[in-house]
Amino acid sequence: MNTLFKKHEWLRLLFGALLVGVGILITVLAFINKNGVNTALNIILAVILFVLGGLLAIVSIFSETKIIMTSGIVYGAFLISLGVAILIIQNFVSTLLVILLAVFLITFGGLSIFKGVTLAIYRAKWYWYVGLFLLGAVGITFGILALIYKDIAFVVTFVVAGLSLVVIGIILIVFASINLKNK
Repeated sequence: MNTLFKKHEWLRLLFGALLVGVGILITVLAFINKNGVNTALNIILAVILFVLGGLLAIVSIFSETKIIMTSGIVYGAFLISLGVAILIIQNFVSTLLVILLAVFLITFGGLSIFKGVTLAIYRAKWYWYVGLFLLGAVGITFGILALIYKDIAFVVTFVVAGLSLVVIGIILIVFASINLKNK
């Protein structure tokens, strides 16, 4: 893909503009219509599960061994039923994303505190382990707050994701235009 981008700078411009558009759309949708983002994520995940489950079931039918055929059909049916469950449960993806974010933040905070304790034991400079203690405390605090205030954490997560896509898209556009100018 890197050689494709090097060969066709216009493709990098197009991809950057697409990322900027998607980032702005995600950011605006997160503020305006949280349920719209939930529904879109649920539908996307359900379609992916339907396709994977269907392909797994179809491919396993043409398998030569009965064990692979049986397990493939079972796994395919499970993926399809999971897709149906995701369509039925309205806030499944958003709740899962917020819980994963909170677990990540709490784990990051705990590991930072552990690193700080390790540095304190090995008598490193005081600002390293104090900084890690503070970073760990902030991570654990934000993780607990994300679990308590799930709706706000969901919006903030998508705003940060959307703005990150905008920044990445702008960087791609700038680099592509610089490379086009130098050719």
